[in-house]
Amino acid sequence: MQGRRHARVRELLKRELSAILLRELPPGQNGLLAVNEVVVAGDLKRATAYIGIVGTAEQQQRALGLLKEHRLRLQGLLGHAVALKFTPELRFVIDDAIARGIASSRSSTISRRPCLPRPPEARRPPGHTW
Repeated sequence: MQGRRHARVRELLKRELSAILLRELPPGQNGLLAVNEVVVAGDLKRATAYIGIVGTAEQQQRALGLLKEHRLRLQGLLGHAVALKFTPELRFVIDDAIARGIASSRSSTISRRPCLPRPPEARRPPGHTW
């Protein structure tokens, strides 16, 4: 079982990596990047970052290529930003949770009927007090 230290390291890496990606790969040609989750190995020497990319399929492929190409540089920037004994070796994985959420919200918005308030007489039976 991983303790509080792992949870704190995961959140720290997620926050710092998000800031680095926003600064180094601004939204535009690459789409909007979001760090959804960071999973850290038990020895804290490896980390997998699940990246959500909002954009076209072409933008997603370009962003993933840039992440893999500049992995060592991003890892170095992360090492300067956090105070850990070892800077974790980064691995990037595309996480499609954002795209699924957008698709889900679009479909639920379309299928949802407007909710109208019930008239007061339908809320309580006559003569009944609550």
